[in-house]
Amino acid sequence: MKADSKKALIYSTIYVGLGTIANLCNYGSDWCFGEWTVYLTMLTFPVSIIAFGIRFTTSEGYLIPLIIGQLITLVITWRIVLYVMRK
Repeated sequence: MKADSKKALIYSTIYVGLGTIANLCNYGSDWCFGEWTVYLTMLTFPVSIIAFGIRFTTSEGYLIPLIIGQLITLVITWRIVLYVMRK
């Protein structure tokens, strides 16, 4: 991988990872539920909106679709960040 590609992957992973953590903790019965999840979800809104929808339309313990959706979002975000960095 080139240096730009690695940097883009690191930035994307951090950003999407924060959105994933916020969505994994924003359900009322989650062990780490708190007001901070609202702020983190708003900060990472562009990459969290699909996971937010998945989280509240599936049952409480069904997190596999959320993880798969965030992995797809990570790849898309990585490509966008890489494109922007090369411009």
